[in-house]
Amino acid sequence: MTRPSRLRAPLQAASIPYKTPEILPSSRDESCSIDLNDNPDLVIHRAQNTRHLSANPPKRSISSTCRSKTRSSCIGRAIALSAAAQGAKVVVNYSSDSSAADEVVSKIGSDRAIAVKADNSKTPELQKLVDATVDKFGRIDVLIPNAALMQMRTVENTTEEDFDIMFNTNVKGPYFLVQKALPHMSEGGRIILLSTTVLASSSLPPNYLLYASTKGSIEQMTKYMAKDLATKGITINAIAPGPTGTDLFYKDKTPEMVQRVTSMSPFGRIGTPEEIADVAIFLSGKGSSWVTGQVIRVNGGTA
Repeated sequence: MTRPSRLRAPLQAASIPYKTPEILPSSRDESCSIDLNDNPDLVIHRAQNTRHLSANPPKRSISSTCRSKTRSSCIGRAIALSAAAQGAKVVVNYSSDSSAADEVVSKIGSDRAIAVKADNSKTPELQKLVDATVDKFGRIDVLIPNAALMQMRTVENTTEEDFDIMFNTNVKGPYFLVQKALPHMSEGGRIILLSTTVLASSSLPPNYLLYASTKGSIEQMTKYMAKDLATKGITINAIAPGPTGTDLFYKDKTPEMVQRVTSMSPFGRIGTPEEIADVAIFLSGKGSSWVTGQVIRVNGGTA
């Protein structure tokens, strides 16, 4: 199956001249952590007089999660690498198999990235992830809880176990990761959640009920948390990607199914993980200081 080549998005991370809550590091100490599982959890932290990027909770740190077993393509990985390209130090989170996280750490360099094992669906492990990030980098500037599961289910074939696994990972995980990270975030902090364009589609695809229900919760969480966190000077937004060329997207799809999805976009292609990462980089920076409580649909006109 041939995957589409990437067309550069109009917004490039490198074109954003951030200053203080930015992702661009200062000439002083820079640090960033990223968390990798299925989709990414990202946190950015800023140290005193410095700008740090780290994936779950460090100094201007970013954390991202990618559960992709083949490791070749996922949104969390793209965010981690994009953040590191800005000079950030990264904390990569994984839930079981460390190979994807290790590959990202290897690409970034062990001097600027570490991997932390934590199950995003269990609150004690979320605390462990936050503690590891803060111990290493001092505090959190940007948090991106984006680990997620996608199971195609109808009402009839959904088991209670299916329901619990999906909501624990896709809703409970982000909710409590934000809670655990907040004590280590200050004014100018950024939180970025991940939703889906499926919720905006005029023709609802079959078997997405359970997954879409979890992402509907994420969008409401984004809006309500924005009100609460504004008093702390922290913004929170959600990115809702359209069909994106990740390993998760291609899994179990025939070439015909991929073509059908591709034809839904007026551009005649699906998005790339890097295009989603570009928007995450923007929302992590100073240029997004007046943007909060919003769901940014990054879908190439699919919906």
